[in-house]
Amino acid sequence: LSVLGTYLKSMIGIGVPFVSDMALYDITSYGLILVILGLASTSLALRVGWKVRLKKWAPVAVVLISVAILSVVMPMLIRDSYNPFLYFRF
Repeated sequence: LSVLGTYLKSMIGIGVPFVSDMALYDITSYGLILVILGLASTSLALRVGWKVRLKKWAPVAVVLISVAILSVVMPMLIRDSYNPFLYFRF
């Protein structure tokens, strides 16, 4: 019965840390992309886009932003895709 009580307490957050080590790892790993996506999902990105689209340098800015996003996301994909046992399945 005491194990059940401990389990129920941990389910609602009593006696356990507020943020686990795994949560801190995820926040540090994906924090930058979450901030970028959070800003891009607001109306701020739309307003900036409408103001910038008629400028002479707008096509260059689009390319630079695309390269920046690619350079942030590609290492994340490479890091998370490593599995040494992948080739044993074939």
